[in-house]
Amino acid sequence: MKRQIVRLQDAIARNPVRLLIEKGLMPSIVEDTTDEEDIYSYKSLLTRKVSKFTDKLPDLVTGAAKQIYLGSCETTAYQPLRHLTQLSDFMARYTQYQP
Repeated sequence: MKRQIVRLQDAIARNPVRLLIEKGLMPSIVEDTTDEEDIYSYKSLLTRKVSKFTDKLPDLVTGAAKQIYLGSCETTAYQPLRHLTQLSDFMARYTQYQP
C-alpha cells in the first residue's frame, strides 16, 4: 500500500498539467456558463411565451424536442457535451501556457 502511495505521488508530481490544476485553472473552466436560469433574459421570456403552446403537447413530443435542441441541462447529451467542452478548454489553456 505504501509503495502504491509513493508511485501515485510520483505520477502526480510528473503530470504535465499539475501546475495548471494547482493554480486553479481546472475548476474554472467555462466560467461564462451557469446552470442557474436568469429570469430576465430573452431566453426566459421566449420560454414563457412559447410554453402556452408547448404545455398542450404530449410529454413525449416536448421531451424529444428538448433532446434534439439540447433545450435543458437534464438532456442526455448535455452533460457529456458540457464535459467535453470543459476538457477541450482546459487542453487549449494547457497548450497556451506551455513554455
